[in-house]
Amino acid sequence: MQRLMLLFVVLLAGVYASAPALAQDTDAIVQAILEDGFYVESDYSQSGLSEAMDAAAADAPFLVALNDNISDPSALADSLLARIGFGSVVVLTPESIGGASFDFDASGVDARLDRVVEALGPNDDLSAAVTAFADGPGGISGVAVLLGVGALGVGGIALASARSRRRLRDQAIARLEEARTELARQVDLVANDIVELNSAIEISEDTAAESLYRKASATYSTVEEALRDAPDLDSLEKLSDQLDEARWELDAAEATLNGDEVPQRPTDRIMACFFDPTHRAGIEDVEIETAAGNQTVGVCRDCARRLRSATPPQPASIPVDGRAVPAPQAPRHSGGGGFEWMDIFSVIVDGSRVPYSVGSGRAPRPPRRGSVLGGTGRATRSGGRSSSTKTSRGKTISRGRSRRR
Repeated sequence: MQRLMLLFVVLLAGVYASAPALAQDTDAIVQAILEDGFYVESDYSQSGLSEAMDAAAADAPFLVALNDNISDPSALADSLLARIGFGSVVVLTPESIGGASFDFDASGVDARLDRVVEALGPNDDLSAAVTAFADGPGGISGVAVLLGVGALGVGGIALASARSRRRLRDQAIARLEEARTELARQVDLVANDIVELNSAIEISEDTAAESLYRKASATYSTVEEALRDAPDLDSLEKLSDQLDEARWELDAAEATLNGDEVPQRPTDRIMACFFDPTHRAGIEDVEIETAAGNQTVGVCRDCARRLRSATPPQPASIPVDGRAVPAPQAPRHSGGGGFEWMDIFSVIVDGSRVPYSVGSGRAPRPPRRGSVLGGTGRATRSGGRSSSTKTSRGKTISRGRSRRR
């Protein structure tokens, strides 16, 4: 496990290889911003920062202030936010600033970053920067926030600060454990499939089927072992992807044993069944009609048959933040499809539409950029600047553009 963690850190560091000044450990940054709400290096004053964070409450961004410059602070903000799973992150360096958010779209992040640059001033006033980001367009005025801080009093501020930090840490831990529990359930079901296929593999002389079966077993074992110590939601999402691989390998092994055509390995979408990830792999392509346009998803053979019957399949439920969420909407780190925005869709089968309405009943919100299946899209902005939006983990990370201060 230590070797796996070391490999993860090395790969993550490689993303920022063009910025050798970024020497701090990203694990330490994540730990600090969950405990304190910020990670601030020695060149900056923290005067009033805790008070501003607590006054801004849920609108406060996680703040990272680095002594050295990096090439793309928004990319770092995006990476950190993916590991935390909620909120917004602002990354500040001596010459640049960037940010990313689950709560605002790319233009909203950019507007708040512009306000932060103004609020920092020549003395890098971090408390003012936090207030400026939290205010946002149409937010509570900075004066009102400061008056609220004053009304708390010193003792009240300290108590609010401690509670806020405990709340953030407890929230992150609860989300991680909930997702880990769901993935563990799915891992157990894959284990059952492996056991059921074992006898047929043992008596068969089909080396191709045996090879696929052994690969599935090895993939399962890797996920089962890594799941116990997965440090964050981003790690769980990668394990969810690997579990989908095991499902496909099992289907391919079974098809080979039966002399059937081996299902094609999907390359542009997740491999799990759209309706229920605990089914076999999503090897049958179907078209869904959504507010974002038509897309292709994969369903298992059983769901494909039921779509053509009088009793079409219904989405399974996955627990997310203590409530049952339809599997297509559940985040990838919990084994779901990651279509967080999609409440209404239709499956097109043989020219007919099978309508579905799932979720909380709010209006469907298509992804702002990127593929509906969790890919990352990029759009060029004026002046050659770029921003990206990543739809995954059941939510949308909107990345602002990195800019010079």
